[in-house]
Amino acid sequence: EGTFSHEVLERFFDEAMKLPGWPALTDEEVSSLLDGILEKETKDWENGPLGKNASGRFQGEEIVRNVRTAAWTMAKSLRAVPHFRPVGMEVGFGAMPSDSPLHFPAVMLKPEGGPQLELSGKIDRVDTVELEDGRKAVLVYDFKSGDREVHGQSMDEGLQIQLPIYLMAVRQGMPDYIQAGALYQPVRQVLVEAEDADMAAIAEGIGKALRARGIFLDDEALQRAGAPLKIPRRSSGTSDVISVVTPKEMEEVIARGAAGAARVLSRMLSGQTTPCPVQDGMHSPCEYCQLADGCPIDSRLEGGRVRKLGSAKPEGQDGPEDDA
Repeated sequence: EGTFSHEVLERFFDEAMKLPGWPALTDEEVSSLLDGILEKETKDWENGPLGKNASGRFQGEEIVRNVRTAAWTMAKSLRAVPHFRPVGMEVGFGAMPSDSPLHFPAVMLKPEGGPQLELSGKIDRVDTVELEDGRKAVLVYDFKSGDREVHGQSMDEGLQIQLPIYLMAVRQGMPDYIQAGALYQPVRQVLVEAEDADMAAIAEGIGKALRARGIFLDDEALQRAGAPLKIPRRSSGTSDVISVVTPKEMEEVIARGAAGAARVLSRMLSGQTTPCPVQDGMHSPCEYCQLADGCPIDSRLEGGRVRKLGSAKPEGQDGPEDDA
């Protein structure tokens, strides 16, 4: 589902940006464009698991509905002026190739006691805006199938390093732009309650449910240009959630993410390969691992272990954690 969503959204924005009415596309233009893309992307489904029976077809329809809703909501927000607008989808940096006209240098990391490393990857979406005061800013997105917040502890563990790494990549490739923020964009099922089929209320509810969240500068003009966003009040310092930040704090977040990534790489380079899953949400990471069936440390099995953030000792382990 994640791969499908990325491909559809990449094609949608690539083709939408070529239309003469962009970015002020009508609902009809958005629907027509999505219809054509989804028809092509789902053409082979009838011969696979999403077309073989009623259950598979229902699942396929839900996947299509989710990505259609997300694309429609994003396109609607771009009609505001001024507003951040996509300049690249699946933007590569380093050795990672991409079809985007944008491409950034590799992100350089220096693990403690190890050689300098070049990090390559792809950024799901890169947006830019030029404000009335002449400032230019860049915003990066990571598409997610669920809601995500940015947690400092997770970055320290090397679990949420994507957004800081993306910011490092665009800073190198777009030095004249302010790094306005890095956001998780939900692409998921949305249920909205509304009375008497109130379409305006339904659209507002969908937009609210799919608001992006993450790290954003404490700058009113930039936040207006990025609307709709989930911008909470500035943290009192007692929460691990990172959201609205000053320029200095933004640099600290980037440095914190880079340090977390460097620590993980340092452990790998030193030969520490023993599985030690770290849980930073409601579910164990073992639930998403493709190798779980062959792993003796699967936390869902008797004797398996998983370490929750804030706990030095893996759950389910009675002895010392020498090999954790």
